[in-house]
Amino acid sequence: MLTFLRMTNAEPNTPRHSYLGVASFVLSFVSAVVFAGAYLLVLDALSKQPSGADQTGYAFGMFLLLLLTITSEVVALELGVAGALQWPRKRAFAFVGVACSVLVLVEVGIGDLASFVVGFAVGPPEVRTVGNH
Repeated sequence: MLTFLRMTNAEPNTPRHSYLGVASFVLSFVSAVVFAGAYLLVLDALSKQPSGADQTGYAFGMFLLLLLTITSEVVALELGVAGALQWPRKRAFAFVGVACSVLVLVEVGIGDLASFVVGFAVGPPEVRTVGNH
């Protein structure tokens, strides 16, 4: 009857995308981009500091951001799995969200392991005192 007023070309009986899958993809992608951007900003800020400046605040901020990234990626992984299990819906975004969150979790794990190994290889930083000690 009024088919010219419909805003979509999709057939009425075609399945829609899984909302959980879309949420999984968006959450995983946004948290990965925010983490990468903050990491680059911290590296830039550290390169412009004078030698011997206190860098504990940057390390603590990156640790909190790492925890938030891991938490959001685990939530995105759970949403992606739930979206992939929705049978009558399209599941492409769910699979992409799962793949993106697994990729970010693996990359964060490899980065943490590499920094742990490099930290042990280099050793603790040298502490310099001022005065006649």
